[in-house]
Amino acid sequence: MAVDWFLIDAPHVAPREYEAWRAAKAQHEALFYCVLDAEDGTDAQRALELAALEAKSEADRLEQVARDAWRRTWRAPGA
Repeated sequence: MAVDWFLIDAPHVAPREYEAWRAAKAQHEALFYCVLDAEDGTDAQRALELAALEAKSEADRLEQVARDAWRRTWRAPGA
């Protein structure tokens, strides 16, 4: 089993970036469930799908920002 150290360390070393990503991820998740609950084939469902796709894109972007901030703080053992 692999460990994603980002999920363990980032809240402590890059808290602003990490929380921005988590909020964007939560927004995408909420929209995703709204899409599932919307009536199939409706304009409302299509609008929610577009909003969910945009939210996913933003969450992915913010994850990269957070991972980059986390990587900048990493130091090799003994360095």
